[in-house]
Amino acid sequence: MTQAYLQPSADELGVYDFECNVNEKFFGLTNFILGYHEHIVEIIEPESLIEHIRRHIGKINF
Repeated sequence: MTQAYLQPSADELGVYDFECNVNEKFFGLTNFILGYHEHIVEIIEPESLIEHIRRHIGKINF
């Protein structure tokens, strides 16, 4: 389902941009990001998503 929202990056070969509308609580997106974190280089925006992911990462027990 995410393929429709993936576009090759204009800046870097082999890098893809993911852009879509999401719900304000980031349901589903959080699991997607954390499940594929080794493939994510940078979350650019919105700042609320960046903070949301930071909070979730902080809850992980090592």
